Amino acid sequence: MQSEQGERLRQFRKTYGLTQGQMALLEGVTRKTSASWENGKLPRSAKARKRIAEILELDEDGLRQELKLRYRQSAMSGAVAGVGVGAAASAFGGAALGIPAGLFVARQSAKLLGEALEDASASIAEASVAEGIREEYDERSQGLGVLATFLIRARLDELGIAHSVIVKPEEEVGLTPDQVVLMPGNRIESWWLCFWPEQRQVDEMIGLTKEARAHLMFARFLECIPDESRKMSMVIDDVELFDEFVKLSGRNSYRGNLSVVLVDPVERKLVSEVYLATYKDPNATVTPFRVVGR
Repeated sequence: MQSEQGERLRQFRKTYGLTQGQMALLEGVTRKTSASWENGKLPRSAKARKRIAEILELDEDGLRQELKLRYRQSAMSGAVAGVGVGAAASAFGGAALGIPAGLFVARQSAKLLGEALEDASASIAEASVAEGIREEYDERSQGLGVLATFLIRARLDELGIAHSVIVKPEEEVGLTPDQVVLMPGNRIESWWLCFWPEQRQVDEMIGLTKEARAHLMFARFLECIPDESRKMSMVIDDVELFDEFVKLSGRNSYRGNLSVVLVDPVERKLVSEVYLATYKDPNATVTPFRVVGR
């Protein structure tokens, strides 16, 4: 039987166009628990009941700020837990990356990045703004991909590395690269490329720092199976973000070949490439190449 407060929660969610996931984020519980509260199975704890009362008192402006705060807190805590960065330490914990729970949190926090724009803003009468930002980002991502692919292939030609490009790569553990460069006969046989242009408007919308974004983007690769003959790269055009990635270089326990490549879209050139991790195996014979040094 549905309680009066449960019905108020349901009406609150519908009034503001919130998804069950957003409501759960506000309440600090799982979607299943959030749904059960709306169906009358309210919590017994005074703390949870107080939280429900606070939510029901929010107006539209308060709800917008609360959602942004919750997304930011979830993204930050998820990124920190996922990559093993302790609250009192800036260095990465070597063993932390191997903890399944940490990987799960990292994967979930990475998803928040996309959900924050689609859900948090669109559900509070900002759909047109969000759509404009998304369209602009997609256009810039495509532009960065075209430029970066041209520059990288030109550089591979200079290095004498025969190669071909797969435009529609297969997905692996939730991560789909934008392009894969095949290099048969080379010690590194395939190169995954993910094109991520600067997202200043999105970051400002959800209060995400460059450090947090670097952690979230890095977390996307944590479940990819390390492969001695494969190299993966994040291709970006944000200098400040690149500097945050440099801080992560060699300070994590990821075992695959993972680098970040900085592109200057104005000068149309490859600026730098830094390895965040290389394949860790005492019997490994492959030395990953670098297309451009810093």
